Amino acid sequence: SCAPLLARTLQKLDPVDRGFTHSQVMLFSVNPGASGYAGSRMFDFYESLKQGLSALPVVENVSFSFSSPLSGNDSTTMISRFGSNSIVHENSRAHRNMVSPGYFGTIGISLLAGRDFDSRDNGNAPKVAIVNEGFAKDKFGPESPIGKRLGYGPGQNSGPVEIVGVVADSKYDSLREQHVPMVYLPYKQFPPQAMTFELRV
Repeated sequence: SCAPLLARTLQKLDPVDRGFTHSQVMLFSVNPGASGYAGSRMFDFYESLKQGLSALPVVENVSFSFSSPLSGNDSTTMISRFGSNSIVHENSRAHRNMVSPGYFGTIGISLLAGRDFDSRDNGNAPKVAIVNEGFAKDKFGPESPIGKRLGYGPGQNSGPVEIVGVVADSKYDSLREQHVPMVYLPYKQFPPQAMTFELRV
C-alpha cells in the first residue's frame, strides 16, 4: 500500500524549515484582469478588498502576491547588474514575485536589512526590489546589496531596479528544494492580472 509510505514522507517533511509561517494563514485568489480591470482601477480593487478584509475582527494581517509559497505558480526572470555588458548566463535567472506592502509580515518571512515596500513604491516612482539572502550572497558576496541596481528582464528592458531590502530565504516551489534566489517586486510597478490574498487570522 502507498498510504504508509506517504505518511512517512509527510512526517519527514513536516519539520523542514520553510522560511515562512504556514499556520493560521488563509489563501484565496482573485483575477480582476479577467473582468476588464486594468491600471488604477485594478489597484483600487486590490486596495479596497484589502481594507475590507483588514476590518474583520479575526484578521491580523492582510497582503497579496502573484505567487504564495509552495503554490506552484513559478515565475523566473533574467537578472544582471544594471549597465553591465556581460552576457546573461543561466545562473543569472532568479525567481520573482510581485507583492503588496506587508507581504513579508503576513507570511512570516524575516526582513534582514533595508526596508519593506510601502505606498511610495508606485508606478511613478523609481523601480525597486527586495531580494532574499541567497540572491544577495550569490550576486554580491560579502557586499551589502542595499542601493545596488539590477537590470531586470531581457536586455534590461525595465531600466534600473534598486535593491532596498533583503529578506530571509524561504522555500518557494517545494519543501525538498534548496533555497532559490528570489527577487520581490512591488505589485504597482510590475502589475500582474491575478493575485493571491494571504490572511493571517
